[in-house]
Amino acid sequence: RNKQRLTYACFYRSNKPSSASGPTTAHAQAIRVLEQEKIRLGDPKRVLSPREEIVKHIDRKVNEWQQRGDSILLVGDGNETPKDCELKDSTRKFSMKWLFESTGLTDVLRSFHGT
Repeated sequence: RNKQRLTYACFYRSNKPSSASGPTTAHAQAIRVLEQEKIRLGDPKRVLSPREEIVKHIDRKVNEWQQRGDSILLVGDGNETPKDCELKDSTRKFSMKWLFESTGLTDVLRSFHGT
């Protein structure tokens, strides 16, 4: 409409790992992919967290789409409560709230239901 592009993106952010997490969980699978990427880039000592890396990736993509002038609809499961996003005096970096603040997108669920 009006020659404006709508970009629709879906994501799933894995749960925090636990002692009961096995090798077939989404988190374990993401760690394997990130480890392969570290080897490919020749940076084996770099520490990567799947939960942080997906937020960084979404942040980069949203900024790219925004610069292109797109309207964006982001739908996903962040596996995080509003309380998990908060530090004592600030927002936890790479939390879902941080992502919305960083990109200027509106968290419709939080806006509708509050925190």
